[in-house]
Amino acid sequence: MTIRETTALFLKYKKRHLILLISICMLLWMVCFISQATAANPNPTVKMESPASTVNPQWLDQYQLLPLAVYPDPGADIEWPYSSENSAADVQTRFNAARTAENAQLGTSIPMMALPSQSTWNSLGDGEKALWLINRERIDRGILPFEGLEPNVTSVAQYYAQYLLDHNVFSHTADGRSPSQRLSANPNIGSCWEWVGENLAAFMGGWNLPIERSVYNWMYDDSGSSWGHRHIMLTSPLNNNSGSLGNEGFLGIGIASGTFQGWPNSDIVVMDAFDPCALWEDGEESGSLQFSLSTYNVNENGGTATITVTRTGGSSGA
Repeated sequence: MTIRETTALFLKYKKRHLILLISICMLLWMVCFISQATAANPNPTVKMESPASTVNPQWLDQYQLLPLAVYPDPGADIEWPYSSENSAADVQTRFNAARTAENAQLGTSIPMMALPSQSTWNSLGDGEKALWLINRERIDRGILPFEGLEPNVTSVAQYYAQYLLDHNVFSHTADGRSPSQRLSANPNIGSCWEWVGENLAAFMGGWNLPIERSVYNWMYDDSGSSWGHRHIMLTSPLNNNSGSLGNEGFLGIGIASGTFQGWPNSDIVVMDAFDPCALWEDGEESGSLQFSLSTYNVNENGGTATITVTRTGGSSGA
């Protein structure tokens, strides 16, 4: 073989190796690109922060005297995986499946729930839906329901949900305050609270039914938090020393939607539970009292005077 033939053969094989090397590099680049894309856009995910609960030191003695009831927790998580479910019937099916599983795990007999019609469910606000589901879980376990949604507590919960979204953070103290400190900062609440509990949930990447799923996960898929979210929703007995009989405390629900920690179509849900002090007026106006006369005169040696008082608005206060 001549030198020219040897050189041509060498170049031929060198070209083949070069093509092979380029092919390998392109394959590795594609693998890296796909891996990066997958890391940036994985399957939708859920995040929950360990719950926060506080008793006001002013009322600690009263709470220590309450015979706290203990309600059993499921033996294992009952997951509601990512899906396209989006109806009241789907919510009912999932909650009842969880109740059936819990009954089987614990030997309990929690009844099945029946949600309102789809049109009625659609007419409820986010807070009303959460209140309905949470109170159903309480009532069906023999626990007094929360009295309702309280506007001041709701405003605090809504503020904090938006704060977490806007600042891309997720904890109970992200704004430098605890849940009880945020509520106390509201001038209409101040120190008039005996117990505060807060649950957080974040659904990232496009989930249907974030409110309903929040309540579900806090209730049935919470072993990672030692069922602390469930305990806050089922806390009982609260110190039932204000408001109407047969109800305990109030709820506030906040939800903020947008891009969160790189995930578009995300929802952050904040639930604040609140047991007011004995002086609480249930958020209603106290009203006013009007006397029939500005002055009344009675003789020292006897006589009577008729005093007529008329209330305008409210049911207490002057």
